[in-house]
Amino acid sequence: MINFLTKISQLTSIHDVILLSLQGDLLFYIKQRTPDVVDMKKSAYWNEIVTTLNKPKKAEFSFDKGYYYLHCLPIGYVIVGMHDVASLVKIKAACIDVQQKISSPGICKKILLEMLFSADDMEKPMIIKALTPYADIDVARVLISLLKDEEQFKSQAKNNLLLFICQALGYCSSHGAIQPLKNLLVSHKKGERIQNNATVKAAQLSLKQLAQSVDMVQPKMPAAKVEQSERENTPGPLITNTSKVIIDSDLPERKQINDLLSNGQKSKAIAVVIQQIEISAEQKLFGRAERLRELLIQIDSMALMEIIRAAEIIEDAKKASIAKDHYVIWQQLTEILTQEEFVSLYHATSQQYYPNGEIIAKQGQSLPTLFFVNSGQVQLYAVSQDGDVPLKVVRKGEIIGAETFFEASVWTVNAKSLGAELSLLSLQKFKDLSTQYAGIDSKLSDYCARFQSAGTLFKKTKKSTRRFDRTKTSGRVTYLLLDNQGKEMSIGAKGDLLDVSMGGVSLSIHSSKKQNAINLFGKKIRVKIQSGIPASWSMHDGVVRAVRNNDVIGNEYSLHVEFQNYLNSSEVQNIVDSNSASV
Repeated sequence: MINFLTKISQLTSIHDVILLSLQGDLLFYIKQRTPDVVDMKKSAYWNEIVTTLNKPKKAEFSFDKGYYYLHCLPIGYVIVGMHDVASLVKIKAACIDVQQKISSPGICKKILLEMLFSADDMEKPMIIKALTPYADIDVARVLISLLKDEEQFKSQAKNNLLLFICQALGYCSSHGAIQPLKNLLVSHKKGERIQNNATVKAAQLSLKQLAQSVDMVQPKMPAAKVEQSERENTPGPLITNTSKVIIDSDLPERKQINDLLSNGQKSKAIAVVIQQIEISAEQKLFGRAERLRELLIQIDSMALMEIIRAAEIIEDAKKASIAKDHYVIWQQLTEILTQEEFVSLYHATSQQYYPNGEIIAKQGQSLPTLFFVNSGQVQLYAVSQDGDVPLKVVRKGEIIGAETFFEASVWTVNAKSLGAELSLLSLQKFKDLSTQYAGIDSKLSDYCARFQSAGTLFKKTKKSTRRFDRTKTSGRVTYLLLDNQGKEMSIGAKGDLLDVSMGGVSLSIHSSKKQNAINLFGKKIRVKIQSGIPASWSMHDGVVRAVRNNDVIGNEYSLHVEFQNYLNSSEVQNIVDSNSASV
């Protein structure tokens, strides 16, 4: 987080960068001028603004002397002051990126602990306060370790530090925190250590909280066991419960690591894991390297420097594994994605060569995959009533499949290789990327929009791939989901009829969430439509072959349904006449 904030401060026109905790305390501050007395009022000033605005997720402020951007992260409020808005787009993108990376409480806890290690004594109390919502045995161990170094505290910071440590330990539910707090109170009675009555009260209250929480979560033990437990929880090396460490069976060093952990040689076990991460990354076995990093976290979640180093080893190896030619081919894509996004996208794809004449995708096929053309060519063509219709030859640096990927649909054209090497991105891998990097979906969708879609190209030919002519009409319809046996499994939802043919219908529906509409793709549904004069309701079962977004703002989508049993021309006319009459 400190690196992230420091990098932001180095952008053009930035004059200060602030990290305000969710409780309103100043956790970090970078100022590009000489500090003055006014800086001490920053936290109160911004806390008042945040409170007044009812804790906004994002906000922008324009002042006489500059411009400010505020972004709420899980760890606190990042506030960036600028002389102008030249770097605003970059700052927004960076905040969205880091927001995804620190979305879990565990990661927030690790970041705050890392900040605590590097913070000055005057800064530590506010970081400890921010850590309190994450208080657990790991936090307790760090705070207890701090207590051991109490004699090294700066005199002007000592009272505050002891106070906040005592307060936070009460929420950790750690048996190991009881004895250090007792020792602190004993030394106070002797006239040592504590110089603040508030700290005494905090220590006493925390002991009561710990007594209650420990009794609730721990079974009663014999006196000898309690004494042993206290010895084991006395401040010392940061050791996790290695008995719960799960090691992949395919790891050759599995026995060695287990033996080291069993013998209490955790640091040596960590060194072995780091070595294996380096070997796996060098061999481009990135999945294995990531599993080893997870193993490292299991062994000791507080080994922050080693965990960070492991991530850097993997990231650097991933970057180095991409050929320079690939960056050249996809230069325009690298301009809209961050380097980390581009590297992750590359490693989320699988590489495949299609020899000349091989079919990549067939018209009517359900294949939600993006195909990145790295070399060679791909012929797009459609099969219409008049035969094959050539549409376009796709060359390196272009992407195909966007129509079926970003909107649930079957392929409306054929894709045939003319001898091409492609990178394939599956929908599931893309969802994983979207979870990791907020905004990458819109960036990739916008990039794909640069190329004319196959559907647009085919429309220009004024030919048709449809077996049956469609007739535009209107009217209300009801649709229900069916199970595999054809039984209704939902309450009917309403839609508006758009057109009808002997093969099916298309209808407009409203959905507040895009994914709910997309989930209808490929599903069996029953459509109830007015038919005949006088009108009665006819029921038709079919399959949703496409879901398209018609109006992003209004959340309107169109369902394209292929009937299980085709209609005859008179049935189509009855539907058109009935709904036209009802309008």
